[in-house]
Amino acid sequence: MPNRTGVQLLVHPKEWRHPLGTLRFLQLGLRNVDVKVGIYPDPPKDLEGAVLLFPGEGAMDSAALAEMRPRTIFAIDGTWSQARSIFKKNPWLHTLPRCALPVEGRSRYRVRSEPADGYVSTLEAVLSVLGGLEPEHGPGFEALLDAFDGMQDLQLEYAARPRPRRRKKVRPAELTIPEVLREQPERVVLVHGRVQGDVPHRGIVTWAGLRLMEDERFFGVVGDRIRDSRERRVARMRLSAAELAAGETEAELLARWQAFLRPDDVLCSWGSGSLRHIHDEAGIVLKGAYCGWRKGTCGSIFEVVRQEGLELEPVGFGGQSGELFSAMRPIARLMAAQRVKSDAI
Repeated sequence: MPNRTGVQLLVHPKEWRHPLGTLRFLQLGLRNVDVKVGIYPDPPKDLEGAVLLFPGEGAMDSAALAEMRPRTIFAIDGTWSQARSIFKKNPWLHTLPRCALPVEGRSRYRVRSEPADGYVSTLEAVLSVLGGLEPEHGPGFEALLDAFDGMQDLQLEYAARPRPRRRKKVRPAELTIPEVLREQPERVVLVHGRVQGDVPHRGIVTWAGLRLMEDERFFGVVGDRIRDSRERRVARMRLSAAELAAGETEAELLARWQAFLRPDDVLCSWGSGSLRHIHDEAGIVLKGAYCGWRKGTCGSIFEVVRQEGLELEPVGFGGQSGELFSAMRPIARLMAAQRVKSDAI
């Protein structure tokens, strides 16, 4: 459809890979559509006449939106949890006027459940807004939704067919190791961070990163939060006087971190805490991956090093992050060295 109103889709990386997502329908059905995949999409240079399709306080209804006649509609594609994460991480989205759909009935999305009545797929939401702005294209938008219904009919029909039971194939232990760690370890960046009060999303105090297969390192301290932290907590971080003095704002730290990262980097932390601090749901939790590979539970990271007969590696870091990385790196490299036999795949 030759839609006049531009559509900018900000797609969470996990949704981009989801086989049941509606993104493909929008790409095939609309002429004026652009897609950006990632947690931190760069803002366009020109945001004049743009609105964000996202519910919340102050969001305008469809009638007010029609009066505004926006040039571009931004929509976040992902689960509600993923959409909220992208919205929170990108302050430039907060500057856009918001619009919301009226809560009416259930979604036409049948092969994937929505949290409650009134929640709809990205496809339905975008076409609903476009239908109000461009009523002359209404039949075309409805035809696209009919094609969406037909696709789901075929999927549900296939799912209902009886199929012979297959013998469960024993999965090689190496396949439990994340593929990027086995096949592209140069993309992996080890990370560790501390926040105020050890509560995720409260505010970063320190943040460290180390490339698994290189010696490129990153370290930052948010100065005002270090000063506000209790003396006992700062002591546990085991930072040098120079590191404590080299404080910066969180915005400066995050800007340096974004400059440090490469487009295809994958973050890896020992536990899930550090990934939660920066809302990264696609990263590798090394402890979980290790336990899955060895098919059991494991103790502390230093006990794993001893059990595997590894040695701590000097990584050029001081403090708690350096101690953790000295154990994480040999474990991650051990797992990266595993290869799956061709006849086992």
